[in-house]
Amino acid sequence: MFDQPLPHLKGRYCINKDPQGVLNTSRATIDRWCRERPYFPKKIKLGIDGAGNCSPRFLAGEVRAYLRQIEECAGIGMDI
Repeated sequence: MFDQPLPHLKGRYCINKDPQGVLNTSRATIDRWCRERPYFPKKIKLGIDGAGNCSPRFLAGEVRAYLRQIEECAGIGMDI
């Protein structure tokens, strides 16, 4: 299912565009899934809250785990 390489998910953090690209969906959909799907990875804020420099990120490990769940439900193996 996810036949493209996922090098951007090898680090500790990833940006919104990473799961968006892998899942071939829009930013609005990723934001909605964050709100509505309890098992979808949650965004975290990196930086000092209130200082105007917080950057929302996903933990790459949580994104990889979520993708594995999708693959298992579909009965397809994945190497990420």
